Amino acid sequence: MTDNSPRNTNTCPLCSGGSNCAMTKPGQTVADCWCMSASISPDALERIPQDQINKTCICQACATGTDSNADQT
Repeated sequence: MTDNSPRNTNTCPLCSGGSNCAMTKPGQTVADCWCMSASISPDALERIPQDQINKTCICQACATGTDSNADQT
């Protein structure tokens, strides 16, 4: 997610779970987020709806391909 984009940081668009984004926590910045040091699955990036790209956060499980409940469509 870009640092100056509108944010919907609470809900993962892939599994509807909590994204655990640092931006939802008081005093945290995008630099504090888990995603800044994680390897994001190319498959997860491809599954983000077009209207949500750079506007939402996916959860760590979906981003790393460890969420067995994620919609694989």
